Amino acid sequence: MPGRHLERGAAVILIGTNGWENFTLVGVRRLGYDVPRTAPACPGQQAAGESFGDAMPQTHVREDCGPTDEARLQSLVDVIDLLGRHTKVRGFLPELAACLRTFSEFDVLGVVVPGDRWSTAQLYAVRVQSADAASARTKVHSIDVPPLDRARLAALADTGAPAMVSDRLDEADEFAGVIAALRGLGQQSACLLPLSTVLGPAGLMILASSRDGTYRNYDLSFLRRIGALLAMAIDAGRRQQEAVAHAHELQAERDHRRTLLEVTNAVVTQRDVAALRAAVVPNVRRIVPHDHTNLYLVDEQRRVGPFVIDPTALPWPDDLATQIQLDAEPYKSWLTPFDRAVDVDVTHADPKGWEAMKAHVEASGVKRICNAPPPSKRSGAGSAARARCLRQAGL
Repeated sequence: MPGRHLERGAAVILIGTNGWENFTLVGVRRLGYDVPRTAPACPGQQAAGESFGDAMPQTHVREDCGPTDEARLQSLVDVIDLLGRHTKVRGFLPELAACLRTFSEFDVLGVVVPGDRWSTAQLYAVRVQSADAASARTKVHSIDVPPLDRARLAALADTGAPAMVSDRLDEADEFAGVIAALRGLGQQSACLLPLSTVLGPAGLMILASSRDGTYRNYDLSFLRRIGALLAMAIDAGRRQQEAVAHAHELQAERDHRRTLLEVTNAVVTQRDVAALRAAVVPNVRRIVPHDHTNLYLVDEQRRVGPFVIDPTALPWPDDLATQIQLDAEPYKSWLTPFDRAVDVDVTHADPKGWEAMKAHVEASGVKRICNAPPPSKRSGAGSAARARCLRQAGL
């Protein structure tokens, strides 16, 4: 190589013959750049000005690795790098489009990601205006895949077919929703490449072009290698989401068991209604977000007995409790079903029969009320009313 010694860290690929009396330099690569190669040297003669080190014999340089192959290899490295830095398709799709544009022809790159065994599916797509236009600012379109398309795409992914090519999108009668989305982005032809891992189908990669017949005789061999990496990234992201969801389920279960234990302790140790309410509220609020908790008892004659209003709520007028008639609507439907909780939308509920109470809770900023009766063998045991004050919560 003219005037250049190989630096430490450079990788050299050599092919030797006849006991290494002759060898061929296939490629030289160092971190960050490619070391230039010269034209083939004459047999038995080193190219003028080249210095490969004292131990290097005569060379024949062969240009087997053309620019296109180098671009593909570099793209493969770039894809591995970006998939290692991102866990979501929306995050890596613009950069992936930039990598693939160095050797592949498309105007829109899309990825179909199924969820819960294709019960849902999302199409993520980016439109690339030029080879270097894709960036973090590139808009990622997110489109819900219709049920019929999901079934057909799932069947295509399950077959393990190498690809499906559509020369003219307006002539396609399959995947109508996906085709309409691509046509909405100005595309005329497309190639759907199923993605799978050893564990099964992972989704599909879509290349779309604004010209007809772009992929009719297209070589997809290298794209399948990219697709294999993409499939593993999608599968890894899905499994990460499943792990996070499972962790949340375990945390919720722990919270429920802790709440049940602490509420049980409060019930067996507290005889005062106000003290019982104060002991129960922090535990209930941990698993059911709300703003106020009121506790009141209902006797066997279906009358409201002792009750305690949350001290952070607006105090009740003295005569408000006397207006609660459990045998009249709407209180009969709200408070006396002891086998289920009843949710009340204060804003849209009919005010008839509870005009004074509705005016009071609206003045408190309360938007929703949930009446949750504690399970009991007695017909009238009591009820806890959890009020969600959306205005105070800033929702």
